[in-house]
Amino acid sequence: MNQDDDFLPRMRPDFFRRFYDRGDAPGTAEAGAVRRQESHREREIMMVLAGQTGFLLDGGLYQAAPGDVFFMDHWVPHQAAYENIKSDFCHIWFHFHEKSLFAVPHRAAGSEPRTGVRSWDFSEAALAFLQERWDRLAAEPRDSGVRQEILASLVRLLCEEFANLMRRRNADEEKGNPVLPWLKNYISMRYGRDCQLCELERITGYNRFHLMRLFKEEYGMTIGEYINCVRRGFAAAAAGRKMRQKEIAEQLGFQSAAAYYLWRKRDRERNQVP
Repeated sequence: MNQDDDFLPRMRPDFFRRFYDRGDAPGTAEAGAVRRQESHREREIMMVLAGQTGFLLDGGLYQAAPGDVFFMDHWVPHQAAYENIKSDFCHIWFHFHEKSLFAVPHRAAGSEPRTGVRSWDFSEAALAFLQERWDRLAAEPRDSGVRQEILASLVRLLCEEFANLMRRRNADEEKGNPVLPWLKNYISMRYGRDCQLCELERITGYNRFHLMRLFKEEYGMTIGEYINCVRRGFAAAAAGRKMRQKEIAEQLGFQSAAAYYLWRKRDRERNQVP
């Protein structure tokens, strides 16, 4: 059995009962937790399938339990990692990027966080439809019951699309190496942060040179080039929002604003950008 098959039966609309998005009053969670936050233009949805953890969303620390769903709209600050969480859990994250929608599981067994080298890619049609549905929230007041109906419909649609993907899973995996789309999605969702070759080698179990060759053959660019492309997109969007250089550096995984500035300078020189 695949390591992720044990939670797949829970991906049903009737399993998810509580929906939280920006501005909801925070629930009870452990006190004194230090958690890194991030914010970005891409939307995300996190579904809790098993275990209980705290989760930080828009300044509120929630007790995230099975059946909870958290919605992160554009630039809403939220928890960036699972550091210092001691309990076992199983979450699935849906990442809404400009031209791609993909899901990635995050789990901890024996208090050991891991993502697993697996992701699921949805169609651009599904992405466009879900984005349009999410956009409707902007017209609804905070206390409107319609908001909860819209959130519930997003969950229902994601579960239906996920079920369709699972029915095609075996055939899809026979067409190529499943580690490659996972790797591409992993870099995208982390914006290149903690994506050094030694770390990717450790997570995937692939020799880094073999991984580099496979990635270049599949996507026509090196892993480093793709990381720079992802960073470039985030930096441009963040600069448009007047985000501080230090914040951009932290979210892209640089040790300091100076290191980020040096990367940006070299990237412009490589691409002959004035």
